[in-house]
Amino acid sequence: LKRFLKKLKHHENEKSESSPKNMLPQHSSSDLYKKYGGLGKLIGSGASGSVNLVTSKTDPNEIFAVKKFRPKLPNESEHDYKVKVKNEFKIGQYLNHENLIHTIELIKENGSKLLSDSEYYIIMEYCPFDFFNLVMSGLMSQEEVCCYFKQITNGVAHLHENGIAHRDLKLDNCVVNQEGILKLIDFGSAVQFRKEKTPNKPVAEEDDINENYRLLRARGVVGSDPYLSPEVFEPSNFGYDPRTADIWSIAVIFCCMILKRFPWKIPKASDPSYRSFANIDENNNKLSEQMNENFDNLKISNNKHPKGPDRLLRLLPTESRNLIKNMLEIDPKKRNLIDDVLNNLFFQSIEYCHVITKTQDEKEVKTTQKSSGHSHHLVTEEDLKKITMEKERAKKLKDSGV
Repeated sequence: LKRFLKKLKHHENEKSESSPKNMLPQHSSSDLYKKYGGLGKLIGSGASGSVNLVTSKTDPNEIFAVKKFRPKLPNESEHDYKVKVKNEFKIGQYLNHENLIHTIELIKENGSKLLSDSEYYIIMEYCPFDFFNLVMSGLMSQEEVCCYFKQITNGVAHLHENGIAHRDLKLDNCVVNQEGILKLIDFGSAVQFRKEKTPNKPVAEEDDINENYRLLRARGVVGSDPYLSPEVFEPSNFGYDPRTADIWSIAVIFCCMILKRFPWKIPKASDPSYRSFANIDENNNKLSEQMNENFDNLKISNNKHPKGPDRLLRLLPTESRNLIKNMLEIDPKKRNLIDDVLNNLFFQSIEYCHVITKTQDEKEVKTTQKSSGHSHHLVTEEDLKKITMEKERAKKLKDSGV
């Protein structure tokens, strides 16, 4: 929890940082200004850009989130930069799904006296609740955790069905609306993972998706360390399967929701927590069977000290352990794919909140079907600050013997 609280402070600092570079163009020739007026509250910032609130000029009750993309990096090609911008827009625009953020439009502001370079803005639906804050509140029940776990997985399943892997799944890249519906955001690191096969050209067995497609492997370390799968860090021109990297990240998110902490800082042999989970030594070598046997014989309070994955899994709900174990399989070839997760009995048993679409008078009407087994604790950043202060006050009283 202390590690999470440090993360929270860093999270708040990111949101509070504001500079003239984050201002929307205010000049009358700006398309953005014509449609949405001036800049609203800064609600988030990160490596890919900053996000503010804006209001539609035609309907003051319509609130949107606008993301301003960071400038192109010095070592980044114009092509790669534009691909990231277009990825984020196109995925949210065309992959229509209740658990993916919906993007309204992409606006390009060309260079001018006020803008030395072109700037890109994406207008998105606004979800007022930061998922990181919800987890940090400590108020979520196990049923609520499982509901969000299922929603995250369903969003990723829709991406994978369309041949796209997210590659940057984490608490910070989830938001929640007033109805408790979670949406994945930030598709700037997303990649296509499949390509149509070339007739009469053989495909390696491990890259054979089905009769029509072959795997396109991903390369490069993308995302945040605690959520990344171990194979992402392995130096290789061969690349890795981004589908199974997503699966690993979902499992880490589940662990974070249950434990209120990260299971490890980074999935490398240099990290003691990961080293214990993976049952390896500091040089990334698997512990020998003899060492494991000796380790088993160590007893603490007459109980065998758990080793390997069991050290983590024993802290999770019993019914979830088998699924999470398969999602956190070290060998990506043995790790679950999305269909394995969807077909898992525990996963299928989870009651979750979701959107139902019905047709009335030739119009689509969407309603939220809420689970009867739980309610959602929707916590704002201000609420979280009060909760954290109250916890700290209670701890001080307890420590002082009051």
